[in-house]
Amino acid sequence: MWGGHLIRRGWRATIFLALLAGLAGGLAMAAWAAGRRTATSFDRFVAWADPPDLLVTFCPPGFEPGDHESLLECFTYEATREIATLNKLPEVELTARAAFVGTSVRRAVAPSQRYLAGSGFVLDEGLAGFDGRQILVEGRQVAPGADDEVVVNEAFAEQSGVTVGEELMLAFWARGEFGSIPPPGEDYSGASAHARVVGIVRGILGLDVVSTDVSRIIEQAEVLGGPAFAGTTSGEGFGGVLIRATDPFPAGPNGQVECGGGRVR
Repeated sequence: MWGGHLIRRGWRATIFLALLAGLAGGLAMAAWAAGRRTATSFDRFVAWADPPDLLVTFCPPGFEPGDHESLLECFTYEATREIATLNKLPEVELTARAAFVGTSVRRAVAPSQRYLAGSGFVLDEGLAGFDGRQILVEGRQVAPGADDEVVVNEAFAEQSGVTVGEELMLAFWARGEFGSIPPPGEDYSGASAHARVVGIVRGILGLDVVSTDVSRIIEQAEVLGGPAFAGTTSGEGFGGVLIRATDPFPAGPNGQVECGGGRVR
């Protein structure tokens, strides 16, 4: 009934409510790219990572999304009331706010060279990230509460040559830059920050096959910080609520997701 209640309240319950299709697709492609390498190792990695089951993006009450620009109102919406409702559902074990922000990166030791990366942030405790826990390859994880520390994934380390202990100069998406890349030789024009690399990590999404698509290039290279570091960004990115479900949400015949007796499309 809660799902139906959300809709009746006119909250536009979600723009997106589905299993993490991008993650599922990435896992499938990663498995394909790995060929006949030990499937059990990959399965164990997924089980250990324990990624969230759902990603939900809400719109403000009464808001009717229209063009691409208007969707930013939903991506940056603080869905506190909706989270409170989600946490009451028997199917929901845990929720956490999360955001994905495009980032232009320069190394302090070579500031003329720029790199593109995605920065994924979980703003609440309990869930590790969009793709769950990540294997620590080198260094250490970000210290709790650190607002000047990041880890990078292997793809970014390989592209940039960055090593543990280096300082990075970061610039994030500004309004109007969501989903875009900056002109050659320029940074994104949103908030900026300096951070020290404390570790290199390997996550599930990092196993995806290489793509020439701009969005996939940004997603493949990651610069990740904790909740405190997330406060340095402009907040102009893809935001939503990560959900760990107590049991899988059964899908209806028309693609609806059953949710506490109601349906959310």
